[in-house]
Amino acid sequence: MLGEPGCASLPEELRWKQNRSTETPYKVLEQALMEGPLQTSVHVCHENSQWMSRLPEKLWDIPLYNLALPGSHDTMTYCLDKNSAVSGNESKLVKFLNKCIPCIVHPIIMKWSTTQVLTVVEQLEAGVRYLDFRIAHKANDPSMNLYFVHMVYTTVTVQDILWEVLRWLETHPQEVVVLACRNFDGLTKKLHCHLIACIKEIFQCKLCPRNVVPTLRTLWQRGHQLIVSYEEDVEVVEHCELWPAIPYWWGNKTATRALIHYLEHMKQMGRPEKFFVAGINLTENLRYILVHPFGSLKKMTLRSLPCLKIWIKKQYPGPNKECINIIAGDFIQNDDFVKDVIDLNTKINPPLACQSKGLEQTAFHSQLLWKAEKALSAFNVSWFKHPGSHKGPVNLNQGCFKDSVKKQNKKNNQPQKSALNTTRVSRPFHRKEGRQTWLKSLEHDGIIYLEVLRSCSRWQPGKSQEQVILFYLKYE
Repeated sequence: MLGEPGCASLPEELRWKQNRSTETPYKVLEQALMEGPLQTSVHVCHENSQWMSRLPEKLWDIPLYNLALPGSHDTMTYCLDKNSAVSGNESKLVKFLNKCIPCIVHPIIMKWSTTQVLTVVEQLEAGVRYLDFRIAHKANDPSMNLYFVHMVYTTVTVQDILWEVLRWLETHPQEVVVLACRNFDGLTKKLHCHLIACIKEIFQCKLCPRNVVPTLRTLWQRGHQLIVSYEEDVEVVEHCELWPAIPYWWGNKTATRALIHYLEHMKQMGRPEKFFVAGINLTENLRYILVHPFGSLKKMTLRSLPCLKIWIKKQYPGPNKECINIIAGDFIQNDDFVKDVIDLNTKINPPLACQSKGLEQTAFHSQLLWKAEKALSAFNVSWFKHPGSHKGPVNLNQGCFKDSVKKQNKKNNQPQKSALNTTRVSRPFHRKEGRQTWLKSLEHDGIIYLEVLRSCSRWQPGKSQEQVILFYLKYE
């Protein structure tokens, strides 16, 4: 299916309306597909606020750990306290430098500690369904107040945020959230008991016990909306409302390519049986900060998004070895991250919850497909009209489709060189290594849009311009 535009608007650099009378559709397609990635969106997209309730019924009986869920890494860093002391878990060097030259060190810490800019409610409204809560107790604080932490502490308490999550759940009764409580910097047994008591008191029957298979149908019937994972095993054993710690694939990489290589390696090792997180967040180190004195974690993240976007679109949710579950990232409001993860659920076809590897290779890069659709729609090309009664996939080996195109060209007095030359396109793409090419057509407003399905996903040099364009139409 052709990709549809998300919240991000089309960039101005796609100027196919210019010179449309002299340019061929191939040139326009090539220009559109070779353009850089879409510019990032920085506003909250509210269309995903109730995306779980809109999932098709065929997915209602699939456990949530076999669906694709968007998550936020270090959810609460949007409200870090600028005046806070450095947390107790940080190194002695960082603490010493922050104490000696706070006017220099503290701004640097804030730049590289902030991973989100949306509030927790805005993140939920944007479609995030996994919250990463790093909980801590301030050193030398006599009160029972708990805060969130990422190098420094937050301005808000854990209890206040739990009440905010509850209020949001009450206004979205069919949405389910996975809440991961982690780190527990400075928490004693007494403080653990206090935190768990607060969780139980606030959410009550909305908590899903760990002995329940968390399908949407089951959770809706029982009124459960929250799955709480707790990183302290002793406490999990004592409370049936708590789930074990959710594994987090943390690459600890500064380079996008190295992060993707790590994630692919973890997939080859095999996914955990239940919930797990694939973290697409890059991580700075001291060397990277020194080399990029004017950088920040946000700049670092935004540069990586185009490549990570492509990686996300290639994934499949499900129980199989190389399938994914939760994908968590930084600055989740950018580049349609949430929408891309949610859309992965359209690939699920019960009872085969994860497609085979061969079919995985035919996934489409919907951003490029949408560019192609916009490029085609800018032309009044009658020879793209549906030439016959072909419905569904058409095997290019049969030749019936290209014959119909030729007849349509002749009828409309269109030169053959301007038409879709299926003979040239199909020759390198089938029979080679025993593979076939399939072409699926979709007619809309008198224009036929084409998708090329092919088991081979690697482009080889030497192909003609038309072949390259069709490759990018199917490129993952």
